[in-house]
Amino acid sequence: MGRTSHPGRPAFTLIQLLVVIAIIAVLIGLLLPAVQKVREAAARMQCQNNLKQLGIALHSYHDVNNGFPMAYNYPPTATDPAVHAWGTRILPYIEQDNIYKQYSLTTHAFVAPNTTVIQNQIKTFQCPSTPNPNRINTTPAGIVPGLPTFQYACSDYSPTSGIVGSLWDLIFGAGTAGGDRHGVIRANLKHPMLAITDGTSNTIMLCETAGRNDLYRVGQRVSTGNNPSGSWGDPVNGENWFSGSLPDGTGAGACIVGCTNENGKGMYSFHTGGVNVGMADGSVRFLANSTDPRTVANIVTAAKGEVTPSF
Repeated sequence: MGRTSHPGRPAFTLIQLLVVIAIIAVLIGLLLPAVQKVREAAARMQCQNNLKQLGIALHSYHDVNNGFPMAYNYPPTATDPAVHAWGTRILPYIEQDNIYKQYSLTTHAFVAPNTTVIQNQIKTFQCPSTPNPNRINTTPAGIVPGLPTFQYACSDYSPTSGIVGSLWDLIFGAGTAGGDRHGVIRANLKHPMLAITDGTSNTIMLCETAGRNDLYRVGQRVSTGNNPSGSWGDPVNGENWFSGSLPDGTGAGACIVGCTNENGKGMYSFHTGGVNVGMADGSVRFLANSTDPRTVANIVTAAKGEVTPSF
């Protein structure tokens, strides 16, 4: 019997295969930025949700204790003999009661058993946009007189303590730094909501100071491990008076948003174009890097009496 012949199947040429590969590479190149934008949008939303949860926790603490928690208490007194951070005090209100029960309020934050407790990583204190999550940060000895070196789990959020006088004068003019330049979460004082006379919807309570203990300037990491204090259990995290920087994140200048996360300089995040802030009324807003420094200074202070432009 004779064999039935079949025509041969056409094969791809090498050029055709290379063209297909090139088209796929172009499509992937076009798709990747869109995927990254979606991921960043989701991370930014989660970051906003974290600040929302922290804001609710601060208000819950206020309702029970007739005031927002102290940023920290130092030096120790007869009524507050042990030093603690604001983040520790709100643990029961962010569903971290188990960790809170292991913590001793009669012992300093930097003394056992608290030295172990405050190394627990808590996702509510971490922004997913920040590189190197679950950092263990070190606060060097002597940053506050009498305090030893200690290590804490990271936090990308801090209270806004206020605006230092030199920055206020730089922004508004020499000799204008009088009056109350404090923020809401204050050292050694449970600040009542009624004392926020500038209005709770016009006053920042928490902000992003992301990435510490690493030091970042305008998106670039310039050093590691020497930029305290970005930790939820560290009392020094509550000392966050803004002194500003130059636009490149160095020196002294009027940039408060997005230039550097250096301790005490201003607000900082890894989002595009700005930072998330938690307002004293519990809402969360996005503060653009381009916001006028005068507006930023006004919405940091809680009772200076200025009129705040919209932002």
